Amino acid sequence: MKTLAKIASSGQVDMSCIAERLEADLSSYLRKADHNLRVSALSALATLVETGRLAGDPEVLVKNVSGLISDADVPLASSSIHVLCSLMSMRGKQSVEVVVHHAQPMVLALIRSPLVQGTLAEPLQAFFSSLASLLTVKRCQELLALVEQIGAEPGAKQQVRKTAAKCIASVCQSSKGKGSKSADYAARSVEAGSSGDGGDPGTVLALFCVAEIGRALDLAAIDGTSAVVLGCLESPSEGVRAAASYALGCLCSRSPDHYLPVVFEHTERKPKLGYLLLLSLKEVLASAGELTADHVSRVRDFLLLRCETDEEAMRIICAECLGHLVLLDPRNLVPELAQVCSSEVAERRECCVAAYRDAVNSDRIAGHEEVVLGRGVLEAFLSRMGDTDPRVRKASILLLNVLLHAHIGAVGPLLPTSLSLLHKCFEFDPNSLREVMLGPFKQIVDDLLVVRRAAFECALAAVNKCFDAISPEADAFLDLVISGATDHYDISKTSHLTLSDHYSMKMTCFGILSKLCEVCPAVCVKKASAILPPLYKTLIYKLKSDAVKQETERLEEVQNACMRCVKSLSRVPGMQDTEMFGKLMISFNRNEELLRKYRA
Repeated sequence: MKTLAKIASSGQVDMSCIAERLEADLSSYLRKADHNLRVSALSALATLVETGRLAGDPEVLVKNVSGLISDADVPLASSSIHVLCSLMSMRGKQSVEVVVHHAQPMVLALIRSPLVQGTLAEPLQAFFSSLASLLTVKRCQELLALVEQIGAEPGAKQQVRKTAAKCIASVCQSSKGKGSKSADYAARSVEAGSSGDGGDPGTVLALFCVAEIGRALDLAAIDGTSAVVLGCLESPSEGVRAAASYALGCLCSRSPDHYLPVVFEHTERKPKLGYLLLLSLKEVLASAGELTADHVSRVRDFLLLRCETDEEAMRIICAECLGHLVLLDPRNLVPELAQVCSSEVAERRECCVAAYRDAVNSDRIAGHEEVVLGRGVLEAFLSRMGDTDPRVRKASILLLNVLLHAHIGAVGPLLPTSLSLLHKCFEFDPNSLREVMLGPFKQIVDDLLVVRRAAFECALAAVNKCFDAISPEADAFLDLVISGATDHYDISKTSHLTLSDHYSMKMTCFGILSKLCEVCPAVCVKKASAILPPLYKTLIYKLKSDAVKQETERLEEVQNACMRCVKSLSRVPGMQDTEMFGKLMISFNRNEELLRKYRA
């Protein structure tokens, strides 16, 4: 099949003598159970359709291709829809009836799947766009009614309504009348949004339709659009508020001159809506919109002011917005962001580091690596691992983790300095402990635990990606990892607020120890007397009798990870000859449960 597809795509061989039989065989393969066979057959059929080599009546082809359109295999369904779009493009109105009869019901059913989101919705949009361009005005209205019915179903998930709105926008933009059709539908959607009650599914669908049409068409001239969308931001329904935030972002991305001032002004007047309005702004920046240098400058100032808040959720979304913004003009904004890292306001420093992390972790960095990942810039952000504020230190550690995974070449020359700062973040500080009252009980909270947890996760990445940078100080590094696997305080007094972080940190340390068994076994044997006792202590730890199921399952997960670490250590040459390992085996022989786990 691949060979025949290659021959067909070349255009150098007349395949008319086998075309009819080939189509029949390929179509029959689409019904087979073997997945690879179906994929190859579909790919070959796509080539035949795209090169205009399809012979005869396409009904058999459409019928069999339509059978692959389901959420059981969304990628295969997307490829199938692509074949149907190519067929409609090549055959025009000759293919409409068979597509409507066989494929349309399957595609409509696929809209209902919450698995279809993001780029997976694009084939659906292409299908409705192709189909609408071939239908009469009346049949387009019928098609819109069918999609509206799916989007307005009372039990439909938010993502389903959004997908339905994308399909509606595609029909409006491709049907006869195009621009006026889209504008008329948007006007009706605005009216529906203003008249619907707080939790009306039709209101949510109407807002999504305004969003998707407004992404392609300037709706600023439609009366009441801004008022309706802004009014829905204060709806008692969470679904309506989220849809309104998304709609405002889409409208703003198409018409920033009109809607950006609306976002800024409304944020000043309604501080409680700040989070939703920032989500709108994120939608604008993620799609890049039609922003000028003046827009970028105003958004930058707006975000830097908004990030000075005690609300963590607001700082997170501000950082995400800044990360998207930076990639719109990296040559100017990256140095500015690095400069703000020395601000006296800790919240600004945290947001700038987090924003830079989001930027370097984005696919849109392609082509800007030289500017974004310059050595001076990296030094400015990574040096924040020595910051006085724990939140800034954590943000910088997470940045190093991203760089180790995605840009190891760029961060390589800075690793000696960066790892030195990272090692300081491992250290336990008794002054970070404080007592809190949870009802009648006193519990301990470690304010630096999230920093140490992030540091150990980064260390695990470093061990896997660049152990050569760690090996000169392997002894000291192993001591720090052992420290992380040790209880620095009585775990029974630990607050449930930090217990999960504590367990996660220990599991990460077990993972590091297991990896060190492979890369520096001699050092592990040398320090066996320090490694094994904290592992044994974790294995024999028991919860109180009133522990809930979640605590029990979490502890079992940690102890299983610990036992896997012990098993890795047992395979290190020379480890079983050490005195401490011998004592551990004696303890296991006295405890049937531990011995069973070890053997398993």
